[in-house]
Amino acid sequence: MVRPFAPPRLGDISAMLTLAVPVVIAQVGMMLMGVVDTMVVGRVSAEALAAVALGNVVLMSVTSFAFGLLLTIDPLVAQAIGAHDAAAVRRAVHRGLLIAAVVTVPSMLVLVPVEPVLVLLRQPPEVTPIAAGYVHRCLPGLLPYFFFVVLRQTLQAMERLRAILAVVALANLLNLALDLALVYGWWGMPELGPFGSAWATTASRTALLLGLLVVAWRDLGPLLRRIDTEAFRLRPMWRTIVLGAPIGFQLQLELSALGVIALLAGGLGAVEMAAHQVAINLASLTFMVPLGVGSAAAIRVGHAVGRSDSLGARRAASAALACGGGFMSLAAAVFLLFPDPLASAYT
Repeated sequence: MVRPFAPPRLGDISAMLTLAVPVVIAQVGMMLMGVVDTMVVGRVSAEALAAVALGNVVLMSVTSFAFGLLLTIDPLVAQAIGAHDAAAVRRAVHRGLLIAAVVTVPSMLVLVPVEPVLVLLRQPPEVTPIAAGYVHRCLPGLLPYFFFVVLRQTLQAMERLRAILAVVALANLLNLALDLALVYGWWGMPELGPFGSAWATTASRTALLLGLLVVAWRDLGPLLRRIDTEAFRLRPMWRTIVLGAPIGFQLQLELSALGVIALLAGGLGAVEMAAHQVAINLASLTFMVPLGVGSAAAIRVGHAVGRSDSLGARRAASAALACGGGFMSLAAAVFLLFPDPLASAYT
């Protein structure tokens, strides 16, 4: 039976914003690391910017399914919290970490032969080897990043957001410092150009995981100290994967479509690809806001489902749609009114 639409009340909007704003700030903070990388490399050359753009397209296209799969931790933990089931929370976290470890392996194997694939796709010859080198240097950061996503989703579902915000802010500062040091050779460091940006990304992603474990150990420690063997049973694990697979496939389709467009831009030349990177980077930054609102919605809906509150779940969903749609309408207006100042920030 299809339930009728439940319009949000003012209290629903307020509750959604209270949770969504810090989630969005953390999500935008994660995206800012990529924006800073692009801005720093964009001042090296158009070819360097195009190479980083191409490398990021490949990374996102390959890892988007794994990332979407891990987003299922939000609703699972939130429902367990709503039902006051501490054991189920612990099992969801353990399953998420195991899935993160497993999906890292095929992701890395697919990304190793990236250079001949880019050659076959007729990407600019002056860009292809740099893009491949960028991808290879980002591979060590995949596993820590996937682990960080699982723990971040867990803390979000627990509404423990201060630790996430603090760690993301510190990781952004570290990423900026490493970008300046390794891309330009500041402070006595080697000048590595685009490869320096890749190493900065890998180091910052590792710092995200370690920092979150340190700052949020009070909340994460009880979930991680003891291994729950029940979490590794195949049937519940498979149910978790089945739940997350549609999210992963949706992200895979969205980001693969963007990747195909980027590859078409690369066929036109390095400058055209660099210009495309600026435009898509700005668009992706705004996309982080509804993505964060969606995570907040998963938490609030999950809590409502856990306590068997159908009406509350529908009101939370409609409040999220109102917040996300309202912001993206505002973002579209800003893009239409101020395209030149936005683009000129990159180069």
